[in-house]
Amino acid sequence: MIDLSSSLTESTWIELTDDVKVKVKPLNSLLWNTARAGLDGDLRKMRAESDHLKSLGEPTPDWDDENVRQAYVLTVLTKRLAIAAIEDWQGVKDNNKLATPTADTISRLMDMPFLANQFYLAYTRTLDVVEQEKNA
Repeated sequence: MIDLSSSLTESTWIELTDDVKVKVKPLNSLLWNTARAGLDGDLRKMRAESDHLKSLGEPTPDWDDENVRQAYVLTVLTKRLAIAAIEDWQGVKDNNKLATPTADTISRLMDMPFLANQFYLAYTRTLDVVEQEKNA
């Protein structure tokens, strides 16, 4: 049984580190599917950039490796979720000034692997709660 009253209906704060917190919209189907909708285009763009770098003799990821592709899918999905979900934050600076959450600054924050991983795990935890209730 799923208790609909337990699903998030208000924005919440996620602590990424002791000093960095992000305020996020509730994770729902619309937000999730919006984030997923642009995955293919973003991945094609990354692959094209990679092919260009390869033509210049630069090291590039092995796009034929399924693990590599899945890692990039998770990276892009995390960024897209963060851009769609983050409304505010605390503890984020840019050029020694408090930063405003924009698509660019959020993307740059998600370029930090530890923070991106923390964000993804904490934000999608609500999916785990619903799954557990469904199986209870």
